[in-house]
Amino acid sequence: MVSYVARAIVPRGFPETQRLKRIVESGESLDVRGQAMVTIKQSWRTIVYDICNGLAAHDIATKYGIGERSLWNFLKAINVTMRDIQEACREEEEFKRMTKLEKLQKKQERLKVLPTSLEDFRKLEIIQELERQLRLKGDTEEAIKRNIKAIYECALFKAKHPEDITIEDILEFLDYKRLEWQENGKDLRKPEVLSQFSTHIVSPLRVWCKYRGLPIPPALTTTEYHSPYRKVRITVEQRYSLLSYLKENYPGLYDKARAILIFLYETGSRVSALRRAQFLETEEFGVKVAYVITEEKGKRAQIRWEKPINPRWYPYVKGRLPLGVREVERIKEVLKEAYEQVLPEGLTKYYALKHPYHVWRHTAANDLLEASGFNLMLVAQKLGWRNVQMIVNVYGTMDKAMLLRLSGYDVKYEASKFEFLYNDYERRAREEGLI
Repeated sequence: MVSYVARAIVPRGFPETQRLKRIVESGESLDVRGQAMVTIKQSWRTIVYDICNGLAAHDIATKYGIGERSLWNFLKAINVTMRDIQEACREEEEFKRMTKLEKLQKKQERLKVLPTSLEDFRKLEIIQELERQLRLKGDTEEAIKRNIKAIYECALFKAKHPEDITIEDILEFLDYKRLEWQENGKDLRKPEVLSQFSTHIVSPLRVWCKYRGLPIPPALTTTEYHSPYRKVRITVEQRYSLLSYLKENYPGLYDKARAILIFLYETGSRVSALRRAQFLETEEFGVKVAYVITEEKGKRAQIRWEKPINPRWYPYVKGRLPLGVREVERIKEVLKEAYEQVLPEGLTKYYALKHPYHVWRHTAANDLLEASGFNLMLVAQKLGWRNVQMIVNVYGTMDKAMLLRLSGYDVKYEASKFEFLYNDYERRAREEGLI
């Protein structure tokens, strides 16, 4: 039997890999009794290093003057086998052979850090395996690159590692890309444009779903037109949070900023109305009525609108509009900052940062469409459309769930209210002096 006296000299930084670190930390933190178990615990890091260098269990027992059974009991206590340690050692050895750049990439992948370039994204193991499968299937390199590019954009959009992407993330990204294409002047109602969209966006996302075993929703199996603007909406909870942020960070601008948000929501007006709005107070049908009078762009010319404002919200707007050009631009930048802090990553935030004022027209239209049971004429007159077909073109048609609900079926469908604040959010806003 071989007798050992000297202890192994453990190199600085050992171990480096997470798996081996967990094994070492488990042993060093174990609560033990008995001299043999105490010896193993005190020498555990060097014992692991010896195992990495090929020492068998009986050699370990001899070297440290313990019984082999004590070693097995220690391993059992931390729920680890010799084979587990040997496999972790092989990972450690492989890691040591890597270059510094390769180690960094490995560490980022382990921590699920999203690469900042498409080239690095393609080095992720999960993506390399996908590419290997696509090549075996016979896909061209051009098609593979197109697929990976769309998946990478989805990961960037949600700021998630590809392993963490859900089907909800994919559907939101799909709406985001529809919106991006529309904003760039590509009419998705045209068959040829819709076909391109399917090739570059829909098909790659379907490939990813199949690869990850995610359910494939109808949106990824058809090439029908879906309006992305139906999903652009700042919720009542987010409106309350925006007011809180503005009150805390910009108290001097707060009253005007609040007036703008309420005005845009109540009237669905475009940004030009902030500089030209006039107010008319009159009496109709025995009650006092407040109108905002604006001139806003139409398809061929400026159109004059008289839009009624809810009497609950009119006092917050009265006397604070119109604004000068500089004020409009200043508050625009303040709103962008607030959106960045308050709105979650996704379609609405993307649109709001690009169109800080116009996002409220879409918010108001979506809320009113639901609250009114998709009454197109009401939405057109309240928010300012000459042609109700334009509303259909922008927002699509009634959701099937809404249609069935209105037809008397007990279908779960929660329609939004057309109120800037309501329920608990309105109560909290009043208690906090926001309104």
